[in-house]
Parts: sequence; C-alpha cells; structure tokens
Amino acid sequence: IARVKVWVSGTNGFDHNATTPTEDLVVSPPGVAVPTLDNHNVALSAGTHPAQYWKVGFYDAWGSELAVSAQATIPAYP
Repeated sequence: IARVKVWVSGTNGFDHNATTPTEDLVVSPPGVAVPTLDNHNVALSAGTHPAQYWKVGFYDAWGSELAVSAQATIPAYP
C-alpha cells in the first residue's frame, strides 16, 4: 500500500470517483506505517449536523486502486 484516500460526503450512496478526497495520505516507503486513525471535523449548525457518509481506499505505488471500503456512516447528531 502506497496511498490511502478518505472520502466524506453528505450524500448517501455517493460515488468516490466523483468526490474529492478529504484525506490523501502517501505512505513512504510503501507498505510501512499505514495510517490507522484519521480525524474528520463535522461542522455543527445550532449544535446539530446531518449524517455524513465515508469510504476509505487503498492504492499501490503505481496509483492503481487496490480496494475501496463499503460506505459507512457518521450518525446525525443529536
């Protein structure tokens, strides 16, 4: 693994290929110290926020997509 990308969207069922990643992390050297934790700030409006949806993708050193996770949800608050 040489690159890890994270996408977050307010659209359920979003296409990661049509969405700009919120994180694009280069792993150097490849395969070593792959990130396992990332923080994403969710903007609050009057103390609430709608659900957010996210995916994470893994890429090789040549930029080929190895795998992209299924969509997961950051629940709405409150």
